[in-house]
Amino acid sequence: MLTVSRILLGLVFGAALALQRSHAGSELLSLPGAFAGDAAGARARALIVIGLAALIAPRLLNARKRGERAVLLVASAVGFSGAAFALGSPRFAPPELLLTAVVLVLALLLGRRVPEQPGAGTERSHPLALLATAVGAAGVALCLEGLARPLAERGGGLPQDAAVFATVLLAVATIGGFVLSGIARGERPRPDGGDVAALCALAGAAAFGGALSMYQLASDGGFLASLARVGLDLTAAGTLTGDAWIGATVLAPAAIFAGAALFGARRAADFAALAFGAAAGVWLAPTLLAVEPGAVDLEAAPGSFSLLRLGALVAAAGAIASALVARGGLGAFPRVVGIPAAIACALLAWRSGAGSFEVQRIVSGLPVRPLLVCELPEGQLVVDPPRGDGQLVSLAGRAIAPDADHARVDALAIVQAFDLLPDATRVSGPRVLFAGQMTRARRDLLNDLGAVQVDRGAAWWRAMAGIEALTDGSIVNGAILAPGEARARIADGVYDLVLVPPCGGSAPVIPDVEAPAGTLVVAWIDGAADDLAARAIGRPLLLLADGIEQLCVGIVWGRDDEVGRAPAATPFFASGEPTGGSLLARLEPATWLRPDRNRLELGRRLENANVGGPHASFTAGLRRHLAVQSASSPYETREQRIELDEEALDLFYLAGLEAEPDRFLREWWVGLSRVLRGKRDIVNIYELLEPLEETWGPWKELVLALAEADLEELDPDGALARLETVIATSATDPELFAIRGRAHEEKGDYATAAEAWRRARELRPGEASIERSLGIALFKANDPEGKTILEGILKRMPEDVTVAELLGVEIGHDH
Repeated sequence: MLTVSRILLGLVFGAALALQRSHAGSELLSLPGAFAGDAAGARARALIVIGLAALIAPRLLNARKRGERAVLLVASAVGFSGAAFALGSPRFAPPELLLTAVVLVLALLLGRRVPEQPGAGTERSHPLALLATAVGAAGVALCLEGLARPLAERGGGLPQDAAVFATVLLAVATIGGFVLSGIARGERPRPDGGDVAALCALAGAAAFGGALSMYQLASDGGFLASLARVGLDLTAAGTLTGDAWIGATVLAPAAIFAGAALFGARRAADFAALAFGAAAGVWLAPTLLAVEPGAVDLEAAPGSFSLLRLGALVAAAGAIASALVARGGLGAFPRVVGIPAAIACALLAWRSGAGSFEVQRIVSGLPVRPLLVCELPEGQLVVDPPRGDGQLVSLAGRAIAPDADHARVDALAIVQAFDLLPDATRVSGPRVLFAGQMTRARRDLLNDLGAVQVDRGAAWWRAMAGIEALTDGSIVNGAILAPGEARARIADGVYDLVLVPPCGGSAPVIPDVEAPAGTLVVAWIDGAADDLAARAIGRPLLLLADGIEQLCVGIVWGRDDEVGRAPAATPFFASGEPTGGSLLARLEPATWLRPDRNRLELGRRLENANVGGPHASFTAGLRRHLAVQSASSPYETREQRIELDEEALDLFYLAGLEAEPDRFLREWWVGLSRVLRGKRDIVNIYELLEPLEETWGPWKELVLALAEADLEELDPDGALARLETVIATSATDPELFAIRGRAHEEKGDYATAAEAWRRARELRPGEASIERSLGIALFKANDPEGKTILEGILKRMPEDVTVAELLGVEIGHDH
């Protein structure tokens, strides 16, 4: 009975630790990322409940033998992993009070049914010794928090990755504690509790070994080298096996001694003191990492290593304090090992500098050193150098500002949110709460769209000013708001638009938002986000894409006849029901292969939800299109990396002819036309694009694709005739004039071709390919300017064979 009761209680302890959590999206402002205080508070409360349960059922928690404690800890590890991977979905989120009541009532019932064990827990721990034990546990918790934060960057960014790390921690603590506990104590518990506090100090010292492993993982090639030691490679990154190995290398040193402390806590009161102390450490960690609101110099922010440093000092202080209040003298272990280790740990921590563990990013095959790596309460912040129109900023593995590949869809998301506003509001200038990170590109676009006020707010609001300084995103017509103030302003109807831009990483929970009258709320989620298809949405969705890539979904609240009425050309898709699937299976495949899988799951959900509706053909084609996408070589062009499926193209074609294409479908066909042009797929350009353009034209992008196909078919007159249909409405498109120049060149009319190329240069100055084409056309038209242009090009590009031949210059000789 005693063993069974301990197993049941351990299972419940583990489940409580796994299920007491906070998700991104628990409310509107947490959609871009969960509030650190909420997440830490949930874990701390779970530990407090476990401590209370230990006091309620002391007969179950008193342990005379190592096997009795092992039963409880093994059951806790099993309960944690089982709940995390079987019940860890946000769809299964028991109320906190209910979960607390279940744990405490079960502890009470089981504790009463177990008979009192003679000699077990009859000696009471000194109150000050219990306090010292709690202090030591708080220090260990701080150390583990300092290791867990950068470790999260080495996972795949899913809650399941964190669950694997925590399971590894519990497993190593159980095994290591069982082995070491025999060394740490005799058969009888000491009345002073000094052994337990000394083991906490050793755990704090051992955490520096985990820090060394973390530094090695962050070094060039260190991550790959660590995987290779156990026969793994980069395909294991973020998978179950990869997470388990990386988690063990970082967490094992501290976990072994923390487990020994748990085994050494032979009385229920000692066990409860460890739980309460750990709760305090977990709860304090975000506060210790917090920066001052409006801080600009984020490089001076505390780092993960500072948590390690402080945690080791606190653990050492707990061991020394325990020695001072010990009754009857200390045992051999704390006297000979524990106290010297505590002193060494304190010195080591004191001499260690604070800072963050570096990360290594690979962009276009080359390593990129971030502008900033620092720790915020919400996780590790990484700011990359700007590239093109984008600058990647990530927080806890979630992209809170887009890179160059996602910059266009990010801008489209902002524009489409503004288009949902009433005309009068757009004309007068909307007041906006931007629930996300401001960057230069976002700021400039919001200004261009006429926003008269742009306040900002999200979980990392304290550090927003510092990030804006790094990304040149400062804005004068608005303020950075604390969450409470932002919520109050939303409730008071201060804003016309609350906008959540697309964020990468794991998809948030979709909250139930009540938008006040006159306020439109639009939240965008990256279609490649993990678990998006499994989220309960319950509302129609907007779709957005950069051509036929970077699919995003939008969720809208506050859209009615008075405010936020969607234009007729903006389609809403049925969102359907959440998909199922094992949470453990979410860890496969490797991290860089998951976006294609996630988009395909979203496509399946949309297809099922829209069967028989106005978007049935498109969503069926979308699912088939997403199913054929696969990882491609980075050396291929953007168009070459996109796979096309004939059945999907037929369904898109059918959707395009069933009714006049709406805004989204037009953008989709524009993207398809670019891909067909890039692949030089002349057959599909004529068979698919020509009927659509004839039915719904003039359609500039389709005309350009068809004109290029005409040139491929040696029909410049046909190309010029097509271009005439759109030139009046596209006089500012340099691509149109470039194609026109090529058509006149094929006809041998180089003077007219030069006029077209000159106009293209005016519209896109500085582009080398246009300058080169203009020079060639002028040279062939016997215009002296052409020779001057070509000579300048050859100086810059001496290996240009075509230009050299025109000028009569031999490659490799002086010219």
